[in-house]
Amino acid sequence: MFEFMKRAAAREKPPSSASAHSTQFDSTRQEGSLQSELIRAALNDTLRLNGIPLDMVQPETQLRLDAGSGAKFMVALVVTRWSEALVHYAPALARQVLAGLDHYEPQVDHSDYLVSWRFAKDCACPHESIPANVSWLHSDVPVDQDEEVEDYSTTAWLPPRAE
Repeated sequence: MFEFMKRAAAREKPPSSASAHSTQFDSTRQEGSLQSELIRAALNDTLRLNGIPLDMVQPETQLRLDAGSGAKFMVALVVTRWSEALVHYAPALARQVLAGLDHYEPQVDHSDYLVSWRFAKDCACPHESIPANVSWLHSDVPVDQDEEVEDYSTTAWLPPRAE
């Protein structure tokens, strides 16, 4: 006789924690997709501004959920074409990409993004092994004199040397 009251009560139940978690995950996934596109745009802008070929570095992003601190982005900058100069300026390039993100989203703190470098298998790195007995604390690291070095002087993407 009072079946209609039971059905009404069942319809008014608050959403379960599983559906709330699913909604939060979907929101985080959408945020991750947007951040991935912003990171790609910031990287491409940085590469263009410095005259670096766009196909030389590609971003890979991953959203990492931490229970205590929330979502963190891991950004892998993947070197797809080898360049000694690019490797030399890698930390500066990573900082400039994060500064580019600050330009797009000044209200977001990007300093906790985890940035790493990865080298594609086919990036044509000329070094197969580390030279023996090298002192890494001095600038006298041996360079293979027979190594062919790509010339990017026509694109002038290296900053001028301080005299």
